Amino acid sequence: MSAFCSSCGAQIDTEARFCRACGTPVASPPEKDRAASVPPFAPSGTTPPPHAGGRRPPFGRIALVALLVLVVGIVGIALLATSGPADAVTKHLDALAKRDDAAAYALTSPAFRTATSATEFTSFVDANPLFRSGSYSVAETTVDGDAATVTVGLKSGSEARTADFQVVKVDGEWRLSGYRLRAAAATTPTSAPSASAAATAQTRASAAPTATAASGPRSMRVETTLDIPRPVSMLAVNTTTQRVFGAGDASMVAISGKDERVDTTSGTPSGMTPVSVAVNSAKDRIFYAYRTGSSWYIEMRGSMTGNITPATAEAQAMKVTAVAVHSASDRLFQLFDRRLWITKGELTGGTTQSLAAGGIAIAVNESTGEAYVLQSGGQIVVIGADGSLGKSFPAGLPVTHLAVDSASGLLYGIEPGSRSVVVIDPSSGSMAGVMTVPATPTDVEVSPSKKRVYVSTVEGVVAIDAATRTVYSRTSLSGTPAGLAIDPSSGIVYVAHSAANTVTLLRD
Repeated sequence: MSAFCSSCGAQIDTEARFCRACGTPVASPPEKDRAASVPPFAPSGTTPPPHAGGRRPPFGRIALVALLVLVVGIVGIALLATSGPADAVTKHLDALAKRDDAAAYALTSPAFRTATSATEFTSFVDANPLFRSGSYSVAETTVDGDAATVTVGLKSGSEARTADFQVVKVDGEWRLSGYRLRAAAATTPTSAPSASAAATAQTRASAAPTATAASGPRSMRVETTLDIPRPVSMLAVNTTTQRVFGAGDASMVAISGKDERVDTTSGTPSGMTPVSVAVNSAKDRIFYAYRTGSSWYIEMRGSMTGNITPATAEAQAMKVTAVAVHSASDRLFQLFDRRLWITKGELTGGTTQSLAAGGIAIAVNESTGEAYVLQSGGQIVVIGADGSLGKSFPAGLPVTHLAVDSASGLLYGIEPGSRSVVVIDPSSGSMAGVMTVPATPTDVEVSPSKKRVYVSTVEGVVAIDAATRTVYSRTSLSGTPAGLAIDPSSGIVYVAHSAANTVTLLRD
């Protein structure tokens, strides 16, 4: 729009403040015209005109509310994700506190139940009564997809420990797949010093090689797989006759290792459930421990070729946990709840030793004649070659099975629900290390002549070099490998399968 100077009439620019022809000041336009000249949209970089009433829209407040809603949603999702595993653990511990082991066992994963029987589970919990205390607090929950770790503080009286529970999601529900009770900060053994928690942690870190070898583990050769009518879960070998005896739920089997054939199969007496089997190779006798309801029996049988004939059986007033034999001295060790009964060649007579806690497992050193009894609470007590009660010391970690290397004197136990094989040194009375295997272990045996430790897992069998503690060989097997037996004379490793009607013969 053009404008003209009021003095000389020359055309001037609308934005000019003076007339360029005569220098006369140009009057400012009326306020209403100025307002009318403001464009409807402010150009870039300018401040837009105020809205009606002089208020700006509450964009900042809306953004803040949206951010708070987002944060609350994220926190809610995180709490929901972590509460599932924690709830599974608390339900499990509450069931144990009520001594409802069946309900607690039902809350575990199928893989856990395959690797650990209900009896072994109860033995493990009884050996670590903190799990039954009912006094606990969830400290931390870490979730990684369908797996989680729940760290819980357990307390009973003056004793306080930390436990790590592994939890997995199965068909949309969280189930316990394993747990570990951490070593105590300090342990006071009955008569032998133990390593401190720091030393124990250092031992675990320095002596726990993974289940691999530098050049890759070899595989054991499968000699044959023998079919049997029903699964067996435990084995014992007669090293003189090379015959192997197995037992499982309502099932017994005798195998000729020389001929690689099944000699005899039968059911158990009156449908009883075997809990342990041992063989006296020098006397050619087999000993079975059974249970039926609340009754317990120990039976001695002869090992005639191609036949299993009952010899005698004795009813027991207390719970039978395990039987073991020292063939050279013809001694039979019968382990009860809080008593160890030692007899010579028979089921009766002999001497007894009272234990400070319930017995879980027993291993006998064939070279020295000493026996080692694993008690509830994790203590191991030494039984001298003369049957005397010796020193006791902690296992270091919760273990169930127990095996002894008669050459080195070291003990090996498996930690249920984990992938750990615990090494224990009776001479120092402390844990000497932890070996990690590829899958959950189910049994452990030692071959002193080969200097190897054999571990059955839910996926196969691992042979570990006892000196280097590295895997020498590894063999994958189906049917859930369970009990092991080793014949040092033939080098055959016998493997029972808890989920298959077979016994596998391996040569390492």
